[in-house]
Amino acid sequence: MRHVPDCRPRHIARLLLKLYGYTRPRPTSSLVMPELPTSRESCGAMGAISVPLRITRKGPRVGRARVVMRAITSQDRTDSDRLYLVCQPGTSRCFSNPTGGPAELDLVTAAAGSDIDLGSTGLAHDLAVPPGARLSLCLTGCDATTQPVCDAVGGYVDQAVGAPVPLLAGGIPTCLLSRVHAFGARWTANVQTGAVDLVANLTTFAWVGQACPRLHRLGGRGSRHL
Repeated sequence: MRHVPDCRPRHIARLLLKLYGYTRPRPTSSLVMPELPTSRESCGAMGAISVPLRITRKGPRVGRARVVMRAITSQDRTDSDRLYLVCQPGTSRCFSNPTGGPAELDLVTAAAGSDIDLGSTGLAHDLAVPPGARLSLCLTGCDATTQPVCDAVGGYVDQAVGAPVPLLAGGIPTCLLSRVHAFGARWTANVQTGAVDLVANLTTFAWVGQACPRLHRLGGRGSRHL
């Protein structure tokens, strides 16, 4: 290596590159090795290493990869270097929109006027949806000018529609918890008009014969019980 005293360059005959991934899908590499053999510094063509995030039902998680490069001289002496790469999830649950438009759409229930009708008997109709219930969608294929209609993809996890809802059905206390199954579903959203076309699956869990749990403050500061 030049400019390093008492370091004499050796004749490099081979370069071995291995990429180890800790995610699925696996990391990929488009690195091009420099021309060999060589006895001086040499660079290959520009390449890239892609380290994907780990996608779980709870959302994206850190992706990791390890790159090991080994140089082998004509005298079979070796020198190894290791490079560790980490891909951190962004603050948004969605990747950037490749066409330059918005990347995420959040649908939030209003403070009043939102309700759910369950079944056909009317016993569970007009159930109030707690304000602030959120459904997040990831947007692609649109921009704010030439292509306002976005492809909307459901979030990574099943999302609860607000807090548990107490219901008195036929004199029997019941507690309802609804979840929207948005994983993998595809819809459309118009960023100019605000129109959203979506169909989501709603699953409601019912605990019959018991009221919804409530939080109560005990005497000490910060203590709670259900």
